[in-house]
Amino acid sequence: MAKWFCEDVGCETTENGQVCNFSNRQISFQSASLEGVDAEKHPFDVLVGLVRFVDVLTLQKLDQLLQASGAGKFTPAIVLIYRNENESDFKMSCPYCGQKLWVRDADQDKRGRCPHCSKGFTLPDQEEHISTTLRLHSTVQVRKIVRQDPGSLAGPLRDILQLASVENSLQNLGLDSQSAINDTMRVNIVDESGE
Repeated sequence: MAKWFCEDVGCETTENGQVCNFSNRQISFQSASLEGVDAEKHPFDVLVGLVRFVDVLTLQKLDQLLQASGAGKFTPAIVLIYRNENESDFKMSCPYCGQKLWVRDADQDKRGRCPHCSKGFTLPDQEEHISTTLRLHSTVQVRKIVRQDPGSLAGPLRDILQLASVENSLQNLGLDSQSAINDTMRVNIVDESGE
């Protein structure tokens, strides 16, 4: 999926990894696996998690990656669900027995029954399923993107740039050390006249 993603955003291979230009800014992507996540050795501004399905094994690996990187708590993150054009279903696991199931997008919020264990449950939306199953922090965005559709990538790329800018601005924020340890104060509200 990392290869697909880099192809879709038009990355070029450089000594610093895969690099693309978007909105007059350069974005560098480096692929990482669970074994390769070492934020101290290879710092990154934003973790971009790529998934295709939301079955239990995929979500366990994604959760391990997020935990290993500190993403969502210490480092901004975004999770992108890769879909093919005109794809109308996705793979997930039964919440009771783990059986892999195909679920149609059109059946979201309907009651379904697992053919393996016969237990019923409400069929989820992919994004919501990832967020709730992994108990993602509210700042971690989960978005769908469509393979080879540059339009579906524009929003997530803007989000990645925005998350990177926020992280960098927080790291580079020059704080007066006395202000940082002072008691917390109430913000002053300015009325409409500007006074």
